[in-house]
Amino acid sequence: MRLSKFIIILLASVLTGGLLLYSSPPSPPPSPQIVASATLLNQVGSVPLTTIYTPTSSGVFHVSGYAVFTNSSFGTSGISITLQWVDELQTESFIYCTSPPGTNPGYCQGDEVIHAIANQPIQFTTGPAMMTTPFDLYVVVIKE
Repeated sequence: MRLSKFIIILLASVLTGGLLLYSSPPSPPPSPQIVASATLLNQVGSVPLTTIYTPTSSGVFHVSGYAVFTNSSFGTSGISITLQWVDELQTESFIYCTSPPGTNPGYCQGDEVIHAIANQPIQFTTGPAMMTTPFDLYVVVIKE
């Protein structure tokens, strides 16, 4: 009886091109992670250059920013959000959101994908300095 089971298994193995092996399904890829966020409410004037995250290893990051005026004047001086980081070549700076003065609905939003090197800060700032209209600012950094 054992010999017949062995012959059946051997025959099945030959017919299928080798041994029948079980392998577990591949694990899903890692999800992007929020590594830092900032919420600044009721700001007046510019936000100085602010470090939101300093990566411990180089990598690709997605940075999103959103600013909204908190009263109906819709920002008589406008607003911009600037992102700054260091890549392999140099310090990079990018204005990724601009809302001109008097813009309705009075918000500014932007997204940027960057490659930042380890131990160098990812930073943001807002302008112009003479802003008198209050605004709320939200910034999120996601590690891809």
